Amino acid sequence: MTENNGVEYLNVPLKQLEMIHPITHEKSKEKLQMRINKLVSSKEKILNKKTLTIGEANALIPSKNPIRVVELENGKYIIFDGNGRYEAIRNVFETDDFVVEVENYKITEKKRINEMIKEILRIRFPEKY
Repeated sequence: MTENNGVEYLNVPLKQLEMIHPITHEKSKEKLQMRINKLVSSKEKILNKKTLTIGEANALIPSKNPIRVVELENGKYIIFDGNGRYEAIRNVFETDDFVVEVENYKITEKKRINEMIKEILRIRFPEKY
């Protein structure tokens, strides 16, 4: 059994975040475009800070939970909740130094989790993994 060793809030560079699944359903694509439009309206203000906090994200693109992640062995963070929000943020703010505040679940059995996530990624993104 994998234990949760706690939750922490981290500022993670956008380039270190990875989706666990693509946005493919038509409704999800429509929602993605609405989120992009909302973020574009505040782009300059947020881009100047180079950081999007959980509070700012929730004000612009509301959700019950913040973007939730688990850290992989390679230093990347896999998103298990918030893939659509991440994709909208990435579309609007993709720069080398842009940072997003996320909720990180600290997992004690990283090797086992990493193996499971890698298998999921190979199935979901065969062209990439």
